[in-house]
Amino acid sequence: MKNVSFSGGGRETKGAVDAEHLVDGKYSIKDLVDINRLRTLFEDFSKTTGFTTGFLSYPGLEILIATGWRDACTKYHRACPASMEACKESNIYLTHCLKNLKELSIKPCGNGLVDGATPVIIRGKHLACVSTGQVLLEPPDWAYFEMQAIKYGYDVKLYLAAIKELPVVTEKQLKQALRYLGNLTAFIAEEGLNALYVRMSAELIREENKRRKKSEQALRKSEARYQALVEQAPDGLFVIDSQGGRFGFIDVNSATCQMFGYSREELLRLSISDVVMTEETLRASSEMTIAKSGESVFTQWQLLRKDGSVFFGEVRAREISEGRIQGFIRDITECKRLEREVLEIGGHEVRRIGQELHDDICQWLAGTSMLAAALAKDLAKESPANAPRAQEIEDYTKHTLEALRRVTHGLVPAVFDEGLVGALRELAANVEEILNIRCRCEFRYEVRVRDQNTILHLYRIAQEAISNAVRHGGAKEVTLLLLPNKDRFSMMIRDDGCGISQPLPQTSGMGLRTMRYRAGSIGATLEICPGAKGGTEVVCTIPLKPEECPLNGLA
Repeated sequence: MKNVSFSGGGRETKGAVDAEHLVDGKYSIKDLVDINRLRTLFEDFSKTTGFTTGFLSYPGLEILIATGWRDACTKYHRACPASMEACKESNIYLTHCLKNLKELSIKPCGNGLVDGATPVIIRGKHLACVSTGQVLLEPPDWAYFEMQAIKYGYDVKLYLAAIKELPVVTEKQLKQALRYLGNLTAFIAEEGLNALYVRMSAELIREENKRRKKSEQALRKSEARYQALVEQAPDGLFVIDSQGGRFGFIDVNSATCQMFGYSREELLRLSISDVVMTEETLRASSEMTIAKSGESVFTQWQLLRKDGSVFFGEVRAREISEGRIQGFIRDITECKRLEREVLEIGGHEVRRIGQELHDDICQWLAGTSMLAAALAKDLAKESPANAPRAQEIEDYTKHTLEALRRVTHGLVPAVFDEGLVGALRELAANVEEILNIRCRCEFRYEVRVRDQNTILHLYRIAQEAISNAVRHGGAKEVTLLLLPNKDRFSMMIRDDGCGISQPLPQTSGMGLRTMRYRAGSIGATLEICPGAKGGTEVVCTIPLKPEECPLNGLA
């Protein structure tokens, strides 16, 4: 990002930062966060939501990441020394709030925009701050911005065009974005700190193993040090017995006990199948079998506490010796909630845009069509030679109106009252008409999904899968299938495109990540694999509630 600055910013070295702003007296934010990885996440966030992001070290305020910054700021406000003074005043105010560890600070700048910032606190240390903004909380006052352009010597037309590009959001949305960015950054920093602890622990273990041959006393000291580090680790750590296929716990740390609500003695009498949701038992056992083979496993499970409550756990596991698998568990329930909030914000904006297109633009086009029809009628009497032109205007307007209605129907589906089958059939019809490909439905059974939210997520998964098949796979034919299997069913989207590489890349696109999140939010699993006869198959499998069984055959 060029031509951006933050008051007081500059490059900082670790030696220039006192221990007050270092975790354990030695780790700065750059030690804990993979800046390139976080930049990718922030860029995706900016593209998805339209919000800008800024990530700065503290107290040096070195700009580490800046994404989505608007032309109104970079080309005008911050490029002009006079208007830059207003930017500096806003920065000074936000910086003062950050020093006081204010959770969220929002400040309208002197140039008419609104910015906000929030501190990143890790283990009680203020290591960084996250900012977003360059937005408006109400529609722009064009007279104000025109006067401002004249005042600072901007090109009025280009400057007002840049102002027009600014998103108009509510204060609640701005706070949600700030809170999400701050929590996401803190989560990744905590993960980085844990990785440092784990590497430090592993290094100690390796050193002690070298000394094992020298004396049993050195070995006992090594084990004592390792146990102390494990007990101090904020994430849950477990060791399971992989022999016999039971996968029973043979060691756990205090964090694991606190996470599940069991005592250590109680957990050591349980196995993996006792602490995962019933529908995930088979998958969890399969993944532990993979870890037993020597591969590292990184997965997410829905886990059960002693009191019956459910939480989402991020699990990393691998075999550490023959018959023993070591794993780490992190409670990511809050992260899942934040992901859901971002998805809901995006869905709300899509529905709002679709509704505005329907209620405003469509009505204007309908009125234009009626006027054109009336004009054609008048011309047929008074100027027959010009009547066909008026008829053409009416025809073009009708075609445009129908196309816009199809688009708004995809943004705001209105067929969910007809159930999942009706929604998917309507989707297939729209796909054939809009994308000009063949989209078949093979539904031999009626699936009585009653939850509208579940139908919406399945609809969006199918919609995204079809879009990917056409855009990336060049598919000419797509088939939608519903496949029953006792107390669950699978929705399959099969295409005849060029297929997908295996295994899928870890840094998959926003569409695939959104599909996986939608599936997880309704308790479903998502598999993406090459088709048996070419192309790609996307399979979403979801448990059925008792009242949704049995499946009824369709005629």
